[in-house]
Amino acid sequence: MHPFPPKEELMFLEGETLFNFCIGPYNVNFSFENCNLSAEFALIHVQSDGTSVRYDIQQMTSAPPIKFQKCLGKKVVALEVKELRLDLKFETGDVIQIESDLGSYESGNIEHAGGPGKEPVYFVF
Repeated sequence: MHPFPPKEELMFLEGETLFNFCIGPYNVNFSFENCNLSAEFALIHVQSDGTSVRYDIQQMTSAPPIKFQKCLGKKVVALEVKELRLDLKFETGDVIQIESDLGSYESGNIEHAGGPGKEPVYFVF
């Protein structure tokens, strides 16, 4: 539906710890310490050894086995933003790439609770 916002607007993700993820038939929700990210289009898990697996989120019931559980309890140490992709690099060396699409439906959202002196934010992509 929309490209990702500029990196500067998503820097709150850096340093966040992934506490939980939940796989539904049409989305994957990632719960971090202070924010949530819902992916509804596609994601790619690039493991620390360079192996990558792409998941079409609309087909998660027939997806290959997930291996990004090793990111649980780990911090996001870097992020990269391209127009239609958000890369979250974890302290394990793994990268979860969230893809967006310019179709007529949203591809996901990111919400952050804000904090002292910071307003809550909500992005739809």
